[in-house]
Amino acid sequence: MKILHIYDHSYYEKNGLFYSSGVFGKRAWEPYFQVFDNLTILANLADSNNISVESLDISSRSGVGFSFVENKRLFKNYVKSFFTSDKKLINCIREHDGVIIRLPSELGLFAIKEAIKLKKPFAVEVVGCAWDSYWYHGSVKGKLMAYITFYRMKKALKAAPFAIYVTEYYLQKLYPTNGYSGFASNVVLPDRFDPNVLESHIQFLEKSKNKLRIGLIGTLNVEYKGHLEAILALKEIQNLVPDFELVFVGKGDSTWLEKKIAENGMTEKVIVLGKLSSGNAVFEFLDSLDLYLHPSKHEGLPRAVIEAMSRACPVLASSVAGTPELLAKDHLHTPGDYLTLSKQIHYVINNRELLKKMAKDNFEKSKIYSFSNIKQHKFEFWNKFKTTLFK
Repeated sequence: MKILHIYDHSYYEKNGLFYSSGVFGKRAWEPYFQVFDNLTILANLADSNNISVESLDISSRSGVGFSFVENKRLFKNYVKSFFTSDKKLINCIREHDGVIIRLPSELGLFAIKEAIKLKKPFAVEVVGCAWDSYWYHGSVKGKLMAYITFYRMKKALKAAPFAIYVTEYYLQKLYPTNGYSGFASNVVLPDRFDPNVLESHIQFLEKSKNKLRIGLIGTLNVEYKGHLEAILALKEIQNLVPDFELVFVGKGDSTWLEKKIAENGMTEKVIVLGKLSSGNAVFEFLDSLDLYLHPSKHEGLPRAVIEAMSRACPVLASSVAGTPELLAKDHLHTPGDYLTLSKQIHYVINNRELLKKMAKDNFEKSKIYSFSNIKQHKFEFWNKFKTTLFK
């Protein structure tokens, strides 16, 4: 049985192997192979000439093929797609038994239209909010696109016979489906939760330090991940809390961010570390933190927050999207409200017992998102998709 997976993610190619700078390492395909035999990834191919594959995750594996179409996120291709059908997209859909389409995704929305025309069975993976992804982009064009894509995505979900969401209830309310639905996070955590992780981080939080370490993980070349809010929040209270450093981890060009750091006089306090390899490198970074911040304006269910929780990090985050499903209300702030965030940081940093309680609560909560649990939820959903549509 041949399944086509469609999402406008960009992959890199080197010597016949495909790589990803995001969450699509080869382990991401495992849940599908519990049910399906073959998987073709239809996506975008990025320029690989000036990229070091050592900093990327291998996406290639047995049973997975890759095919590429023009990038629908480019405005000229986006407009053209309303008037001219993409023959390669249509042929790929026609050649497969069923289609999995991840949203929000411009390529995905055009694919749903073609799948319906071809009467091809399809399921939708809902991993974020189309409105947020465009509204907080920062441009007038982005705000216009927010209205258009939000409407198109709502319409697409109404028509979807199957939909699986990364949240338990948030995205379901925004984008309801009339079809069969399920939920499972797209976070990949280890199957075994070592109690030593919790014990070690508690001991770390108890230690007296000359300088506290506060961290944030998020793509550096976008402004909606909350980097500026974190800077402003800490600037507000820098003379009221112990000495600290704020460390940013993530891929992308940080030119705008470096400018904001300098403008706010925080050059001595903020470190832009750049991208880390997924897995142990990220976990080691999280283990070094006294506090993790996630003031994002756009998410589905934030994997970085869940990863931080799994390493027993105290976390303060915005109440965007599905984040309230993860954290207590007292540890959330309205997206963009850096003043409330600054008050929360001030309070928890000066309350060591609270930090330890946050660490314990987060560690326990994160167990819900173990790879085995998520894999089982996905198996049940994809098996239902297979048995219902491919009898």
